[in-house]
Order: sequence, then C-alpha cells, then structure tokens
Amino acid sequence: MTAGIFSNSGAKPYPWLFHPLVDLFFCCGGLFWLLVALHFKFNAPGQALNQSLPYETVLLLAGSVLFSNPHVSATLLRLYSKKETRNRLWFHSYLSLIFFTLLVGASLSNTFLLALLIRLYASLTFDHTISQNYGITLMYCYRSGFLLENKERLCLKVIHHSLTWFSILRQFTYIEFCPKKHLGFTIPMLGPIPEIFTWTALSVLILSSICFLAILARKAVKEGRHMPLPAYFLLFTSVIMFTAGVEISGGFFLFTPAFFHAAQYLVVATYYNLKESGQTENVRPENMIRLLFSGANLKYYFGLLGLGTMVFALAPFAISLFGVSFTAAWAAIFVCGGFHHFLADSALWKLRDARVREAILN
Repeated sequence: MTAGIFSNSGAKPYPWLFHPLVDLFFCCGGLFWLLVALHFKFNAPGQALNQSLPYETVLLLAGSVLFSNPHVSATLLRLYSKKETRNRLWFHSYLSLIFFTLLVGASLSNTFLLALLIRLYASLTFDHTISQNYGITLMYCYRSGFLLENKERLCLKVIHHSLTWFSILRQFTYIEFCPKKHLGFTIPMLGPIPEIFTWTALSVLILSSICFLAILARKAVKEGRHMPLPAYFLLFTSVIMFTAGVEISGGFFLFTPAFFHAAQYLVVATYYNLKESGQTENVRPENMIRLLFSGANLKYYFGLLGLGTMVFALAPFAISLFGVSFTAAWAAIFVCGGFHHFLADSALWKLRDARVREAILN
C-alpha cells in the first residue's frame, strides 16, 4: 500500500479497524513479535537464529498458505473483479499481466535470468513491505485524529524511504546481508558497492528519526496530542526489523512475509471489502469484529485461499507436467506474481483515490 493525501477536516472516527486485539495482533505486528520471541527463546545452543526450528517448518508453511498466498489473491480480486477497475487500471490489469506471464516463460528457459529475478525480488520486497507499513501507520494516525502537517508527514516519509534504501543498499554492500540462496536457487550478490551509499542512507534515517521524535515531543507538550499506540508499534517494528544485525534480522525475516506483512494486508483488505460490499451499514464500529465471522466474509477469505492455491500450487504443478521442475515453476510464478502484486498495489491503494479514503479512513 502507498500513502496519499489526508484531509484535516471531518469528525474523529473510530481508531481501530475491527477491535484493539485483532488490530494489534494481526495488523500491527503482535503475532510477528510473539513468534519471534518464541523463536529466540527456544533456539538451540549453537544454532543460527536465521534457521527455522523443527516445529517452525510446518508453521511457516501454514503461514504461506493461510496468509501469504491469500494476500496476493486479495490484490488480484480487487484488480480483476470489477470491469471499471480493470479498465481504469488497464496497464496494471492487462499489459503488466501479459508482460509478467511472458517473463515467467523466459525465466523457466534461463536459470540465470530466474536467479536475477529472485535477486531483484528480494530487494523490492523491502520497499513493498516498508511502504505498506508507512501507509498503515498514517491510516492509524488519521483514524485516531492525530493529523500531521505536510512537513511533519514528509519527515515520517523520509524515515521510511531512507529505511528502504538502507535495507536494499546494505544487501549490495555487505556479503553477509546478501542471501546466497533464496527460493531454492543460488542468487548473485551484484556487489559489493561502496559503503558510503549505505552509510548515507543510515545517516538520513537517524537524522529524520530524531527530527520526527522532536515533532512528537512538541505535539505532546504544546498541543497535548499523542501519536496512537498502533502507529508507534508499527514504526518501532519496521525500524528494528530492517536495521537489526545480520543474524537477528535473519530470525526476523523468517516470520516477516506471512505473519507481519501478509497478515496486516489481509486485515486492511478484509475491512475494505466489507465496506465496499455494504456489509458495514448500520454496524457500530466497535461491533465490526462480528463481521469477521459472517458467512459473506468467510466466503471471501476461503475464496482468497482457493485462488492462492490455484496460483501458487496448481499452476506450478501443471507447468511441471511439461518437464520443468516444480521448484523452478513455483519460483518463477512466485517472483513474477510478486512483481505484478507490487505494481498493482501501488495503484490500488492510493489514498488520493476518494473511494479508498472513504473505505478505510471514514
């Protein structure tokens, strides 16, 4: 998700999407931190923190099936379910789909190309995850009535942009931060690059963070206004996750894709779907949690689950019948599908779109 323009007018809305516990656990990183704490607690002596424990293999697979795949499906459903959306975002829905489908075919015929695409995916994932976190942080600020002026919001944006650049550049600067294997393939480092780039990004991150803390302190002292807890939690999680040392960050990234990024995406996408389909009419905000278990919403989630299974399990299996390894077919679809997901999300979740603002902010 990308953040857009916020209005400074209107009544203060209910600060949570569904319920404080649901939001904090699934949308703000509570589930992620619980799993990280258990991972560090039960890590065997001498075992690297970036290696999954025996029971976590099943857990990570379940996270992929229950969270990661459906969160991509949610984007596909938003993009293709309505003709108006498909035509308005014709580049994202038609041209990019054709391009990335052809790219799947090309990568299956060239292992080095597939390795390069995986390398690119590993870097762009940082931008996608951090950008979404920025948008959701602003969403909670707005929903709590904690409005930021343009310069204040710019400072918060610089924090996230510099965090993105630091995370990406660090991979190309220090070999220990560049995974040698990803998605079952050996991938090139494409470096190292001079350290000055990484250190510059880190310096900007530190300075912008100090600036933003000063802004929060001024608002608290002079205006008596405080940034909401979910926003603090999201900002803290994002910065710690992407600046930690190599072994600790490796432990974090075991759980980041499914139990942080995908989980929070599904919460917001589910809320949006409920609002857009009219299921929230005459429902008090504090009763929104009941809609999570409605027949219509369960149908929505299991539809996402089925679509995700088709794309990331059945499609690779079908391709493997033609002599391509299942691992290569899955990796190609996963990576190119991820690129399409990144591109589509950048258009679907713009808060400049009045429909998006109305759905998730009002």
